[in-house]
Amino acid sequence: MLGENQDLSRLIVNCLMRDLQGSSEIFTCLALHTIANVGSREMAVTLSVEVQSLLVSGNHTSFVRKKAALCLLKLFRKFPDIFQAVDWAQKILFMMDDRDLGTALCVATLVLALAQQYPEEYYGCVNKAVNRLYKILIDKDYTAEYLYYKIPVPWLQIKLLRLLQYFPGPVDPQVFRKLNDVLLYIIQNSAEVPKNVQHNNAQNAILFEAINLCIHLDPLSDLVDQTLVLLGNFIVAKETNSRYLALETMCHLAATGARNCLDALRVHQETIIASLKDKDITVRRSALDYCTLLQYLQIATSPFVKKWFSRLPF
Repeated sequence: MLGENQDLSRLIVNCLMRDLQGSSEIFTCLALHTIANVGSREMAVTLSVEVQSLLVSGNHTSFVRKKAALCLLKLFRKFPDIFQAVDWAQKILFMMDDRDLGTALCVATLVLALAQQYPEEYYGCVNKAVNRLYKILIDKDYTAEYLYYKIPVPWLQIKLLRLLQYFPGPVDPQVFRKLNDVLLYIIQNSAEVPKNVQHNNAQNAILFEAINLCIHLDPLSDLVDQTLVLLGNFIVAKETNSRYLALETMCHLAATGARNCLDALRVHQETIIASLKDKDITVRRSALDYCTLLQYLQIATSPFVKKWFSRLPF
């Protein structure tokens, strides 16, 4: 009900400051909610430093730190020129190692947004993301309340895998080996399709982010060769979303232009062409994108493709 341009919003800034600095975490969190939802420029200028302090301070519970991270994300998206992203980079990155997985998830969401605009300042997130993934998947370092249908914190896994796609691979050989072990673990444990829908959706969400990361790191790697087998199964799956994601990923893979990838994708060419007649329009569009890309790369050898493209106006 309270708009950011109303005079009343300017009068409550001091009240919000008192609540942010107060001892009651309930009042502090209510203040963070107000700042995130009203989010006037005056609030951002006056209170953003205080909100950042709540995030990096060791005197507050994870309940407060989670809300502070999400509040900062809202302010950064709205007023990126006010947010002191560069000055606070090291402190924010340090919070990615927080023992509480909920806090780590919120901080990873914030870093994901910051890293896109300040890649050099937030390059340190690469090692932290790899180490966190390794702890979760290989070391099994998580608590039972963060298991979602037998999958540990899938939301955090997805965020970290996506974050790594904004940077080149780790320079440290040990960290790179850890990342390779993580990706191999995800791929090998996704071969079996769960019967539970929620379990299947969470597993596939992680898998496709991992495949995109493999392609980003090295489209010629053995890991990418293993993913091609999985993608071949997904394009004939019953679930529409699985077929769509598989075709999108194949487009991503073909766009790299790697010869071994293109040769491997030819095996599935007839199935992809058949997807042009799929009942779902998103699948048809993805199949069309793939065929267009193949035609551009001049590797489409099927007579049907050539005939079909001859009818198009481009």
